[in-house]
Parts: sequence; C-alpha cells; structure tokens
Amino acid sequence: MAYALGGAKPARPVDFRTAEGLSGLAGDGAKGLREAVLLALPGAQYILDQPHLKSHLYDTASTLDLEGPARHVWVSDHLDRFWAGEVDQVLASWQARQEDGPNERLRQLIDHVTRFENSVDYGAYGYPPKAGQIVVDRVL
Repeated sequence: MAYALGGAKPARPVDFRTAEGLSGLAGDGAKGLREAVLLALPGAQYILDQPHLKSHLYDTASTLDLEGPARHVWVSDHLDRFWAGEVDQVLASWQARQEDGPNERLRQLIDHVTRFENSVDYGAYGYPPKAGQIVVDRVL
C-alpha cells in the first residue's frame, strides 16, 4: 500500500504509472519491497525508512555491549553520518570493527546497509518524506 504522508496531496500531481512528479518512496527493508516498488515506479528514489534503520542500529549497539548514553550516542552519530552522506565511511568503519571482533548482528547490519547503500543518504534526497514523496508499507 502506498500513501501520501498524512493523507495530504502531493505538491504537484503524481502519475503513478510513470513516477512523474514523484521524488521519493520511503519504505522499510522488507525483502522484495524495494524491488517491487522500483519495478512499478522505475523513476523514483527508494529511501530506507529511517525509523527502521534506527531500530537496527539500536539492536546492533546492544550486541556490541553499548548501554545507556553510549548506546544512544553510537546510534545518533551513525544517523548523523548517514545524513552527511558518509555511507561508505560508515560501512568501512563497521567492516574494520567486524574484522577486529566478529559480531553476527553487526554483520547483518553491514549486509542490510550495503543492500540499501543508495537509499540511506538522507541529506541528499530529504527525509522525512515531504509532499511529492510516498511512504510504502507493503506491496499488495
């Protein structure tokens, strides 16, 4: 299901057959969701939903024995780096940490962000979604 945020109409008409007038689609990282959306709307930018990424970051921080303020700082710092377009640098730092001491949850996060590498540069295409962007929560 796709819907405009808050039920609001986009700032300009959106042709859902061609994605004309659509600047982005935000969705979680469910397997097949991005692929299905982009198959239907190939001209749109898929944006990984930040709350889902944040949840993955918190889960990973816990498995890295980060607690309390250190856990929050770790998550916030990484989200800030995604906003700054430092996706490659974040992945490189996680890879280095993974090589120093393997962690299954960190490996899963690396795989997830690598899969959505062109979908987490939040500063480049704006987030949260605005008028003209669509949030996708499932494909029917």
